[in-house]
Amino acid sequence: LPTPPSSPPRVGLHPVESTITLLENLVAFYHQERMWVYRTRAQLEMSLQERDFSAATADDEEGEIEKEEPSSVEETSETSKWMKRKKAFGLKLEGIATTRGMPRGGIVKQRAPPPIGKEPGVEILEMFERMMQARMESCERVTRMVRNASGT
Repeated sequence: LPTPPSSPPRVGLHPVESTITLLENLVAFYHQERMWVYRTRAQLEMSLQERDFSAATADDEEGEIEKEEPSSVEETSETSKWMKRKKAFGLKLEGIATTRGMPRGGIVKQRAPPPIGKEPGVEILEMFERMMQARMESCERVTRMVRNASGT
């Protein structure tokens, strides 16, 4: 992981020049961070694809070896036992609102469920990349504002 930029030396630099230099160093740093995210995400996605491919081939091989079908009688009795227990506990699916306990004003907005199929590591890298992008763009805007204000 790259290290953050250091402040420019104060020897002989005008305050505006040192501010612009620091902002340009920050832009370069955030760009390095984004490149690191791209490389890391590519490696992670490749390893996930390899894992999924190896798991799929292992499942296919197991499916060919095991040709016995499980007895449906056992599954039915286990399913019905589970349904009875579920009803007794009053379990509900997460994210599905019930009418009980809702405010009288109407439906309460809930957070959207996380996207299906994405690994947490990939999501974190994408969030980090968006954060670095936003910071880089912010530094670029501030640099333009400083240059416009100082006339350089």
